[in-house]
Amino acid sequence: MITPLPKKILIVEDDLTIRRLIEVCLRSVPALQVAVAEGNAALEVLRREKIDLVVTDLLMPEADGLAVVRSMRANPLLRDIPVMLLSSLGNPALPAEAEADLAASIASAPDELKAALARLGRAALSRSNERD
Repeated sequence: MITPLPKKILIVEDDLTIRRLIEVCLRSVPALQVAVAEGNAALEVLRREKIDLVVTDLLMPEADGLAVVRSMRANPLLRDIPVMLLSSLGNPALPAEAEADLAASIASAPDELKAALARLGRAALSRSNERD
């Protein structure tokens, strides 16, 4: 019997406190978590590992969340991975291309963040199971 590989969620957040909050919020989702502090590191992880969901901050130094999404959408191997874009700025106006390309969820309170992450995490992992 072949044991299925565990699902993986990539967390991309430059603020350590927020990154830890996201990790805690995702504990109820049965998946391994891989966390990095910036977009270029996220793209390296995406090239090396099979990731089932990306949760990324919108504003980061170096490559921001939109740069990560644009790179993912340009790569046929990465374009179908669901993305959750987070911002502490409320609901920023996203470029039309971003709205068309990603699942954006903007949460302002920890409880909202936790609920949104749990819902998206379960949905993405369920969708990933269907692809496997």
